[in-house]
Amino acid sequence: MTTGFARGAVATIAAATLVTLAGCSSKANVSGKVTYGGKALTSGAVSLIARDNIQYSGTIGAGGSFSIPNVPTGAVKILVSSPNPGSRGQIPSAGEGDFGGGGDSPAGWFPIPDKYADLTKTDLTGEVGGNPAVLNIDLK
Repeated sequence: MTTGFARGAVATIAAATLVTLAGCSSKANVSGKVTYGGKALTSGAVSLIARDNIQYSGTIGAGGSFSIPNVPTGAVKILVSSPNPGSRGQIPSAGEGDFGGGGDSPAGWFPIPDKYADLTKTDLTGEVGGNPAVLNIDLK
């Protein structure tokens, strides 16, 4: 009689452990909008460093929107980069600055502080929960 009770208790504990572990592996599709001082970014990338220490990234599109699939739920560290799209792939010419000639910024693009793209300097954090998860990022 005690043996049956012990087996039942072990089975219950094992089932509870599996449910708990299954909850730890939850993932969500994350979407949101990135703004700086209330103004939507027009290009760039958002990266989320999840509790598994893996970087999950998505591209910033129209109106500052982004989406990133399959991000583990829980706390995340956030990185945002928005390099000048007009300067990509250009080689500097003598006396023309860091990005060379013709590096005009496209309409609507504006720079953001470099700290948001640096894992050691960013102070951005968030919480991924539910599926889908909404994570709006307002850079200050």
